Amino acid sequence: MFSPPHMPCSDCGASIERGKEEEHERDPERKREYETFQFLRDEMALFDEELDEFFALSDTQLDAWLAAKEREEWGEAT
Repeated sequence: MFSPPHMPCSDCGASIERGKEEEHERDPERKREYETFQFLRDEMALFDEELDEFFALSDTQLDAWLAAKEREEWGEAT
């Protein structure tokens, strides 16, 4: 099986040559960016799941949801 010459660092995502993991110095800024990316990736997956649930609503459920949103908007306008 093919083994890639580089692997991502599990802490910061940087590409590290195999066998040189011990020499790798983690950049704090890169680590923050990597953690932010991981968080946003999870948030986007959650959004996709919620959007799928929304589109799975029946017409009756959708009408009820839209009516509730309209009531919220009217309540805010008064």
